[in-house]
Amino acid sequence: GNQLTVDIDGYAYLEVVDHETGEMVIEEEIGGETTLDIPQGGNYELYIYTESGAVMHGEFSVDESK
Repeated sequence: GNQLTVDIDGYAYLEVVDHETGEMVIEEEIGGETTLDIPQGGNYELYIYTESGAVMHGEFSVDESK
């Protein structure tokens, strides 16, 4: 499958949003490292909210053929 690994010091809340529909496909609280299964191909946005108040944002694509 399609997987995204996130590794962060401490605890954080993360969201994966489908870029085209705006639908939140994953929301999870993590401590340390987690691996997320991305449901299908497409373009996504990742938001990470740390316990210190920092917000990180990134975009990624998942190949439709995978």
